[in-house]
Amino acid sequence: MMGKAAATTTTGPKETRSGGSYEYTTIRNAYDAIVHGHKNTVTANLYCTILECSNVRSTKGTDQVVNLKVADATTSEMDYHEGVELLCFSKDESRMPLPESKGDIIRMHRVTVQEWNGKPQLVGRMSQSNGKAIPFSFLLFRGNRGSSQLQFTEEEDFKPYKISSVKTYSKVVEVDKERIRELRGQGAQLGGTAVAAAGPKSEDYSRTLEGLHEVNASHKVDILCKVVFLRDEGAFGVITFGVWDGTDVKPVLARDETRDEDKGALIDAHPEVLDLVGGRILAQDHPAVVAKLAERVRQGDELKYGSIVLVRVPETLRDAVKYINPDLKHKGSWVQFRQLRTYRVDGQVQALYTRESSWTPEDEDGDLVRSAREKAERNLVSTWIPGLVNDDHVHVRERGVSVHDSLTRTRHAGQRYSTIREIVCSEGLRTPSKYHVLARIIGYGPKELEDFCRPKRKKDGTEAFAYSVVVRIEDSTGVLDAQLVDPVASDLFGVTPRDLRRDKEAKDKVASRRDELLGYYDDYEEGKDKDKAQWLELCVFSFFPNEGGGSWANYRLFDTTWKKEEEEEEGVRAD
Repeated sequence: MMGKAAATTTTGPKETRSGGSYEYTTIRNAYDAIVHGHKNTVTANLYCTILECSNVRSTKGTDQVVNLKVADATTSEMDYHEGVELLCFSKDESRMPLPESKGDIIRMHRVTVQEWNGKPQLVGRMSQSNGKAIPFSFLLFRGNRGSSQLQFTEEEDFKPYKISSVKTYSKVVEVDKERIRELRGQGAQLGGTAVAAAGPKSEDYSRTLEGLHEVNASHKVDILCKVVFLRDEGAFGVITFGVWDGTDVKPVLARDETRDEDKGALIDAHPEVLDLVGGRILAQDHPAVVAKLAERVRQGDELKYGSIVLVRVPETLRDAVKYINPDLKHKGSWVQFRQLRTYRVDGQVQALYTRESSWTPEDEDGDLVRSAREKAERNLVSTWIPGLVNDDHVHVRERGVSVHDSLTRTRHAGQRYSTIREIVCSEGLRTPSKYHVLARIIGYGPKELEDFCRPKRKKDGTEAFAYSVVVRIEDSTGVLDAQLVDPVASDLFGVTPRDLRRDKEAKDKVASRRDELLGYYDDYEEGKDKDKAQWLELCVFSFFPNEGGGSWANYRLFDTTWKKEEEEEEGVRAD
């Protein structure tokens, strides 16, 4: 990976100044001096580009610490395209090298270069460890700001905007200017404004949430996202973040998952991480989470759209993420996660934060937010629904029709679709409402088909049967459980309620319709349908049965019917 050690660590002319003589080197040459010179550490003077910067946090001692990733022209030659870690320690946070922007330039004097976990690491201590040692010092310069680069005079252009202390020698000579110009010119390659995301590239698997299905379970992933909720299970429990970027996770049928392969991909993870590979998590199972999320959804329509993916952090790594705060409007709400493990539980994407993972605060991604707002304006409840928008980019609602592939129809074609997140986040208003949705049925209860119809005593004392089914429906934004009773149940199952334990033909009919609604097909012969994500037109009614109770709503399907046979035949002819 690395070449032969250089004969000297000097990459430019020696500069003699009133403050002393300074020789500047590169990260590669300094690290080679350790690897090939059998030294534990090397003290060097460097010019680097800053790729990322974490929040300042406390150490176990009296110092504060900040993690940065820096690069120069040699780090890519060493295959460290993500840069090299720089740890800076100081008792005073105001003296930390906190850059204004990614791609800014840092000049470092007396930085310690060492090897940590087989990789180069830089350490700068701004506090004297003894009475003789001269501490680390730095200057910060503006990097290549791209199209937003302001015009400065030459003096201003090469003037540091931050110095480590008033004692730091800050005069910039021509050789300094040459190095700064060179690093600005390399900004796009070293992490300037042209770089989409800082930090490790996780084997080039940097993705939006929409692209997570492209990532093999054995690889790690980086995501730039907004943290929209935080669920903390206490000092000795798991932290779960709900993250959003406005895009839609691809739906996957639960029975199509290769769960054994997923677990195999996690074999090198720590035990506390494996313990987290558990059940599906629903936001509505946690009232405090829903309340906070509802508050944010009301602040902007874009948050009604787009998937929320759960990032789970084990108890042993709590301190690593304690500064992520979704309540902050700027830093802390948008973050870059790196080196996450992804997996699915019952079709739901989740991510694991491991010891290899890291994060940094980021500014709001304007492109992602604008795209989400456009989806809200156009009522695009999911980008994965076939036929929601035709080839001319006209929405079915604008044409007053239903999505053709849906097995169901409603009496309200042309009405605006609501997302499930929008519905769930309206519970606190305690207002019964009716909604038009496009969703998938991903589960049902009771488990046994024979129990779909329950005996019911009529007023005249005779016994009859009635449907008593609950279906779990999901779109790209969330999940809710809705009652499926008559008259909708009889129409969808194609059978009036009866004793399914005795009527095998009726039971088989109900089973067939259930599997179609779920998107499950057992006949894989050539030319036959295979399992697929089956999107359905549904109407959902919310009501509150307990007048003095909590804010939890009950839901029921209404005004929903099975697609007429003539429509199915027309679809076959059209195909």
